[in-house]
Amino acid sequence: VEEQADLLAVVNENIPAVIYQAVIRENEIRTRYVSPQITKIFGLEWTDDPEERFLRFVAAIHPEDRARFLMSVREAAANYADWQFEGRFIKPSSGETIWFKGQARPTTENDALIFNGVLQDVTERRQWEIERQTQYKQRQILNNLLQIGLKEMTLQEQMEQALQEIVSAPWLPFMPRGGIFLVKDKPDTLVLVARHNLAPELETMCALVPFGRCLCGRAAQTRQVQFSDCVNDDHENRYDGMPPHGHYNAPILSERELLGVIVLYLPAGHRRSEDEIAFLQAAARALAGIIKRKQAEENLRIRQRQAETLRAAAQALSGSLELTRVLELILDELSKVVPYDSVSVQQLRENTLTIIAGRGFARLEEVIGLKFDVTRRNPNHDVIHTRQPVIAHNPADHYADFVTEHHAPDVIASWLGVPLLFRDRIIGMIAVNKVEVDFYTEEHGRLAQTFAAQAAVAIENARLFAEAKHSTEAALQAKRAAEAASRTKSDFLSRVSHELRTPLGSIL
Repeated sequence: VEEQADLLAVVNENIPAVIYQAVIRENEIRTRYVSPQITKIFGLEWTDDPEERFLRFVAAIHPEDRARFLMSVREAAANYADWQFEGRFIKPSSGETIWFKGQARPTTENDALIFNGVLQDVTERRQWEIERQTQYKQRQILNNLLQIGLKEMTLQEQMEQALQEIVSAPWLPFMPRGGIFLVKDKPDTLVLVARHNLAPELETMCALVPFGRCLCGRAAQTRQVQFSDCVNDDHENRYDGMPPHGHYNAPILSERELLGVIVLYLPAGHRRSEDEIAFLQAAARALAGIIKRKQAEENLRIRQRQAETLRAAAQALSGSLELTRVLELILDELSKVVPYDSVSVQQLRENTLTIIAGRGFARLEEVIGLKFDVTRRNPNHDVIHTRQPVIAHNPADHYADFVTEHHAPDVIASWLGVPLLFRDRIIGMIAVNKVEVDFYTEEHGRLAQTFAAQAAVAIENARLFAEAKHSTEAALQAKRAAEAASRTKSDFLSRVSHELRTPLGSIL
């Protein structure tokens, strides 16, 4: 017996579980036996008092699980059934929260119920299950985001639905509040396109956020996730009475291209989690896919519209062979392809460009006829010699030709010049101007160059027609002169013949 007791003691000290026996009599629960492992596994201080051992154990069960634990014990006792329970336990010795599983089977002894059972630490298995469930739910959200990307709606509507999908998941730690910014036309600036439960003050304050400002701006500038567990000095966009909260701010990236930023709200004091950040980055990649797909669709529609506009322009330009009318058509049709505030068509002869048509200038009559020496340093020189589109921003700061008295009333902040090429011969150029700084882009240059190719053909056809017309008129004039000379000769011969016949008649 002594040997068996020693063996049982060794087993109790080394088995990775707590063996116990509980006695329930008249709704009172006491522990008759608890193995020593309870101090190691559950961090409970040992006491010889069986009732105190039970009370200490119950007191350390997580507050959200304690009532459920007691209810499960009462139900098992009332139904004389096997008992099972899983819940969280806060170790008194360290404050660590673990998951435990309890199992017991009832027997009777006199007027009492005896539960012989075991308590185990199942934290590792439970964490694996939670992680697996979390990954499954995350995949569901990411799949839902992909489905949103396939819906026929505007990009803004897609972003609003995607944001709601992310912030509304009850198992995520995010508060039901957030926003999505996109990078649009204004450089280095985020534009708020989707919001969910944002304060009205923030909707106004954060409508446009420069890169580097506040947490969203820093996420855009650094292309790194920003985290804050409270409203601190990094939170530059704030208002009086703003409630405490934290943030995740994640850049939306396609490769290294910044497309936008998603901002999510966290409870104040929330701890940074790499798993949460990994999910947020995956969601941002899904958003990037939606944005790029929508951009591709929009670019396709734009290209189709551009192609139709260029086709219509080419058709219009071919509708006349009169140079004056052709130049008017060029100015009309170009505005449908590339926006401008003022424009000039310039003809090249030797090393001089001469403005032969224009529109939008304050002193148009003085601008027509202006000449530019293409051997001098000016953007016109670059267009002629590179035979490529040239963009100049604030040209008056760099080129003297833009500060002449003829240009004085006109503000030219953005300038685009394209060559007029007929076959392999350059016959001039077109220059368009905008008062808006940094307006023209490479895409504008591509469209203008395509248009200029059609315009050059129209101008050259008009020139050839004018030459042919001039040659035809000269030939007609020569013919008329020859016919007139012939008639004069005939009249002279007729008169001479008449005069010769008259004297002879009188003689005869």
